[in-house]
Amino acid sequence: MFKHTGGETVRQGFYWNADKWAVTLVQHQGGTLPGEATERYAKVPVFAMLLVAPIMGALYVLFLPCIGVAMVLDYAARRVAAAIKDGALALLASIAPQWRPGEAYLAERKRRKAAKKAKETEKKDETK
Repeated sequence: MFKHTGGETVRQGFYWNADKWAVTLVQHQGGTLPGEATERYAKVPVFAMLLVAPIMGALYVLFLPCIGVAMVLDYAARRVAAAIKDGALALLASIAPQWRPGEAYLAERKRRKAAKKAKETEKKDETK
């Protein structure tokens, strides 16, 4: 069905690009199709275009309000999601432990052992 590519010289008529959902009109005795060679086009007969164009227009008119409502709902949902995300990040930042890369507690065990020995020696000294 897709026999033409972008940049190709074709006869006049309507050419449909399925990737972009766009119809290109080539006027006069011929012309080149827009786009790169990776874009594919199909020639649409004039009679089919006369039947499809009003249907496409009617669908556009019918679905335009739905699209508007969907866009407003999408906008509102994104705002609510952003507010929830910001609130959750603020909550997590307030309860998360502070990271202090300059501080290291590598000698903690030695201090505990020394404190324990000191207490033991104090107890021995007190009992004597």
